[in-house]
Amino acid sequence: MAQACQPELSVLIPAHNEEGRIGQCLQRLSLFLSNNHPSSEILVSEDGSSDGTLEIVREFERENGERIPIRLLDGPRRLGKGAGLKRGINAARGTYTAFIDVDLPVQLGSITSALQLLKSGADVVAGSRCLTGSTRDDPFRRRVLSHGYRFLAKLLLGLPWDSQCGFKAFRTEVGCKAFAMTGNSGFGFDVDFLLQARRIGANIVELPVNWTHQDGSSLSLSRDMMGMGCELLDVFLREMTVRSERLWHGWDQEQDLTGPGLLDIKLDR
Repeated sequence: MAQACQPELSVLIPAHNEEGRIGQCLQRLSLFLSNNHPSSEILVSEDGSSDGTLEIVREFERENGERIPIRLLDGPRRLGKGAGLKRGINAARGTYTAFIDVDLPVQLGSITSALQLLKSGADVVAGSRCLTGSTRDDPFRRRVLSHGYRFLAKLLLGLPWDSQCGFKAFRTEVGCKAFAMTGNSGFGFDVDFLLQARRIGANIVELPVNWTHQDGSSLSLSRDMMGMGCELLDVFLREMTVRSERLWHGWDQEQDLTGPGLLDIKLDR
């Protein structure tokens, strides 16, 4: 193996039926990391693929694993994107972990910027397509739906971040704690993760990114957006239950429960 000690950075790639994109993803990512962050590892969390994704990752690992170690995490059945990421984060060995979608929609230099923020005191860095300095070229309909989802997440849960941006980084210890508290295994995991990170008092910092839309996504606007709305509602209802239990048992009496969201909870660090 290229590394005998703990890596500084683990980069996690969720993948389901990505035979058309996973090879190029690994090629670009491993080259970038070897040139800029050689103390790294790549984890591919394969989620019940029925195509050639597994074979492509294994072949790339055999031929290129000495450049940057590549670890394949796979299972016999599909878990859902959130559950697959949770498995990957629990397996990460780096001090810091980043996850990015397989189409690499943000510039890889965002990894470097996120690491700088983490080393400067951030616990979680959330990529944002909405901050000043960010750019995006996704189709108009997809952008409208993204803004709508963000509005609902802020209204229901008080989350001001661009939760659906496919790039986040965090101190691995914090990420493990936050993901252990999540209950959503699908596309709602981003909101759930940020919600739980806020609950444990993590310092969450947004990072403007340059977002490039890539064709070939398995996301269906007509099918999956309805599912994402239902999952957001599920996160909201579970959060409401948690809040009710806390109030019933006298927890959080010293905390402000009247934040900008319907269920916003302000936790002291």
